Amino acid sequence: MFLIEQKAYCQKFSLTPVGLKDSSNIENTFIVVTIDNKSAKELYSYSLRFIIKNYKSPNKVIQGQIENEYLKFETYVPKIGILEYGGIVSWDVSCLYTTELNFKDGKFKYEIVAIDLKYDKINELKIVGSTLTSYPIYNKKLQLIRPILKQKIEDYFYIQIKDITNFISENKSNDW
Repeated sequence: MFLIEQKAYCQKFSLTPVGLKDSSNIENTFIVVTIDNKSAKELYSYSLRFIIKNYKSPNKVIQGQIENEYLKFETYVPKIGILEYGGIVSWDVSCLYTTELNFKDGKFKYEIVAIDLKYDKINELKIVGSTLTSYPIYNKKLQLIRPILKQKIEDYFYIQIKDITNFISENKSNDW
């Protein structure tokens, strides 16, 4: 169990100007989590159980699935962080994102294939943009201008990877 947790906890996304990337290999838009002694079928089954147990309407969030191979689901987070402007005004940042999981024996691929950030409930928050027309995380010169919000987003996804990995690795057969 300790080795499984170590592998999962070291893996983290980094929010770059072009989106979420594996912090240990920024060429990858995904993270591969190794869970020894679990077949693709078990990984798929436990991931599906994770969604069923953790979402109010699992049938509505699941957008695609191929038994024992693939799951695609959508998640809404009402407050992933706070957008501050000039120390005077702040808005909650919400996030709607789509996750794809692909399964092979002993490992699964975790990828965020779509992410939509909003502030003040309706306004789009861009990862990169002009500070004259929006409140981006990176400016047009690709300089980070909202490091706290960037860190909050990264921390959120770190916890999501950790939670699903722990759920899968701690599950045993249903022989009770």
